[in-house]
Order: sequence, then structure tokens, then C-alpha cells
Amino acid sequence: MRLKEILCRELKERGITEIFVGNLKKKYGKSYMQTLAVKMLIEGLTVVKSTVKGKKIGEECGIELYAKGDEKVVSYTVERSNKGLIELDPPKYPFFLIDFSLWDRMLEDEKKSLLLQFILSLNVIRSYLWDKNLGIYNAPDDFFKMFNSFQRGLKHSLTIVNKLEFSGVKAIVLNPYGNIDANEQLLKESEVFILGGVVDKGRRIREATTELSKISGYYDLPQVRIALKGSIVGVPDRLNSIIEIIMKVREDCSSLEEAIISSQSNADKLRRIYYEISRGNRDVEGLVNWLRAKNLLSKLSKNFQSNSS
Repeated sequence: MRLKEILCRELKERGITEIFVGNLKKKYGKSYMQTLAVKMLIEGLTVVKSTVKGKKIGEECGIELYAKGDEKVVSYTVERSNKGLIELDPPKYPFFLIDFSLWDRMLEDEKKSLLLQFILSLNVIRSYLWDKNLGIYNAPDDFFKMFNSFQRGLKHSLTIVNKLEFSGVKAIVLNPYGNIDANEQLLKESEVFILGGVVDKGRRIREATTELSKISGYYDLPQVRIALKGSIVGVPDRLNSIIEIIMKVREDCSSLEEAIISSQSNADKLRRIYYEISRGNRDVEGLVNWLRAKNLLSKLSKNFQSNSS
């Protein structure tokens, strides 16, 4: 359940069906209510009883939203207060744990790339849940210094995990070289998802997630790969994209294939198309339609023309 759905439910249970949100923006999940829910947990915003005139700007999950205007008198507003009417009880799972145990073996540009993926992962999490659903394991001080430098002034409540403990929870390791193929049921039923915090552009670390599993002591957990029709070629491997795929399956009722394709970058799509062609599939139009990559047709045509000349 998305965080905004929990907030809407809490409001309705108290008979609140309209609130004045002022200048609140749709920062997370393209939603006022998701943004409000995150800010309630992170920044101390809350809903209070206070009369103000406003103009309707939208409606989400049965709650009418108002901003500055003279259209109607609204009895509840959003502000910072310790006397709020709502207390959110966000879900503990799913929980995404990023293992940074190989941080010191990465080059500087790889560290920056990984940091960007982590920042984008936080934004993905906030589109559905909130910071406590994203954990950091074994990250050195250097990581936090870089994070605070890149995101200066960002308020957050990320979970710092000092000891790994998975008894009593359904935990899996997301490993592109895993021996178990993910499916919708597995992704919906799992509670903890462990991802390798590593970028290895030079391919110096063979099967990095497998090595992380051995180093950190969770090699005995199910090693699960996210594949597209039996292959990892063209499946996004960035942390934020992997988390996005899982959340789409869990919350948007997407099939795994649909979630993968909708999360692919153009580079991912091209990589998969060339892979399929190398395996004898010459139906380029069919591949383009499958991966929803019509915007890449001209590039594909140019490449084929240059290869044939």
C-alpha cells in the first residue's frame, strides 16, 4: 500500500474529505498526497483544523485539495505543528537494503555514479513509501560525506543497518547472476530485498553481487535475477531502476515484463534489440513494438545501413 493511501484512509476515518495544501508541490509520485505524507514523516508537516478560503486544485483518493483562492471555505489545512490530527503508521516492508561493502574497491567516477543511483533510489522510494524503507549497510564515512555534499540540506530518515539479521523475514538477494528467476509472486511476497552497492565499469570484480553475498554473509539467501524472457540483456541494472521495477510489480499491478520495459532506458532497449537480432530475430519492427522503442527506429536504420555498406 502506498503511503498516500494510508494518509487518505486516516483522513477519511476522521471525517476529513478536504484539505488546504497551500503551495505544496507534487514532488513525489506526481501526487500531492504522497508528497504530503512523506513531508509529514520527514519535515513535521501535519493536518490541523483551521478555516481558510481556497480554490480546488485536484482530488486524490477521495480527498479534495485546495490552494490559495476564494472559491470555498475549507476547515482543514497543512502546516507545521505538534498538534496535528493525523499520525501515520507507515509499512515496514518492503525494505530495500543496499550493501556498500565493496565501496573502497571502486574508482572515483564509479563512486559518483553509485551515489547518483542511490539518490535516485531515494526518490523512487518516496514515490511509494518513505525513507525508512531504504537501508544502508557497511557504507564508509566517505560515502556519507559525498552524499551530504551532493544533497546539502536534504532532510532524510534513512535506515543505517549495523548488523544483518534476516530471521523471520522473507529476504532475497537481487543478483544478475542468481540461479532463481524472479516472477511477480516472488517479488510481491518477499519482504527484504538486498542489492549490491557497486558500479564496476571495468569489470574488475567478477560477479560483484555474489562476492558481496559471501563477504557480508548472506550467500545462503535466495539469489534472484530479474530477467526478460530468460535473459538479463537489456534489463536495467541501476539501483533506482531495479527498485522501480519491483515497486511497479507490487503497487501498480504491472507484470514483471511490463515493469522492466517501462523502466528501460533507450540504451537498455537498443542493447536488447541488438541481442535479439544476434540470435537470429530479424523482425526489427516487432522488437521495436515489443520494447516500445519506435523513437529509436531511425537510429537502428542508420546502423543497419552503415553495416550493410
